[in-house]
Amino acid sequence: MSTKTIRKGFTLIELLVVIAIIAILAAILFPVFARAREKARQTTCISNQRQIATSILMYTQDHDETFPSSTTVWNDIKVDAGVLVCPTKGKGTPIGYGYPEWRSGQALGELPNPTNRLLCADFPQSTAILSGNSIYNQNEVALRHSGHAVCAFADGHVGDESQINEIFSKYDFESGASSDWNNSTISTTPTGGRKYLGEFANTNVLLNLKSLPGHCRLHVECDLFIMKTWDGNNVSNGPDIWMMGITGNPTPMINTTFAISYTLQAYPGTYPADSNPSRGGASEANNSLGVAGSDNVYHIVADGLHTGTTAQVYFNTNAMQTAGDESWGIDNVVVSAL
Repeated sequence: MSTKTIRKGFTLIELLVVIAIIAILAAILFPVFARAREKARQTTCISNQRQIATSILMYTQDHDETFPSSTTVWNDIKVDAGVLVCPTKGKGTPIGYGYPEWRSGQALGELPNPTNRLLCADFPQSTAILSGNSIYNQNEVALRHSGHAVCAFADGHVGDESQINEIFSKYDFESGASSDWNNSTISTTPTGGRKYLGEFANTNVLLNLKSLPGHCRLHVECDLFIMKTWDGNNVSNGPDIWMMGITGNPTPMINTTFAISYTLQAYPGTYPADSNPSRGGASEANNSLGVAGSDNVYHIVADGLHTGTTAQVYFNTNAMQTAGDESWGIDNVVVSAL
């Protein structure tokens, strides 16, 4: 009489094969699921920024086609709080997007190509390099959607970008001067320990810009440190002229004088046409930097016509005395190609 063997379960080898198959399927499917979830978050982000861009453009139309200020934009536009939250960054950050600082107060008609002029973009994970959700540099846009950033532009469209085409740069010199500058001299203010490019007297300082996109002008801002005994419009010891411009242009963007030891200067006007009280227009006056002999700080803003992929911005003086008697430096330089 024969006996029949009844199997009561799987062998160890069979179980291991099944587990291996499940592990392989999981390794294949889990990244797919993760990408699908991120794609859904990205779609929400695109919708958010489309609403933000629409609100910014509506504000612009209601204010003589002038874009809102970066300091007030999030109060100026009327959108639900949830629209300002990037789902990838999470609800822990009330505003997940940034607004380009150089767009503040700009006229819509000044934009040569609205299709690549930034209105809003993903805000970085770290806020250390930004202030008030204002974007100062293309590197401050967060590529957090699978290596891409969601960006809204001045024509109203929203794109998924791996690179921002509107080139702009900021230099604060806390870590020194980059190779874009022809002079790498860095000094520290006695009060506040602020690092700046300088201290200079009759030095011609050059900023070399490369790979600029299509544009019609350059917008340049900087904090100018005027130190020691500047004589302003005084023709006996001066005039002490400071200039900023674009190499190749017939006239500088800024051609003015500053005074500390004399009563009259051209700034905020132009030399020789204007005469204004010394220290006039200073953003910081009366030795805020702690330099021996006094100092003033001026926030300089100017635009110059320019086209082309490269540019050179110059900063210099005319017939100054030695740095021990009259000197200058610059900090927080921001350049935008518009």
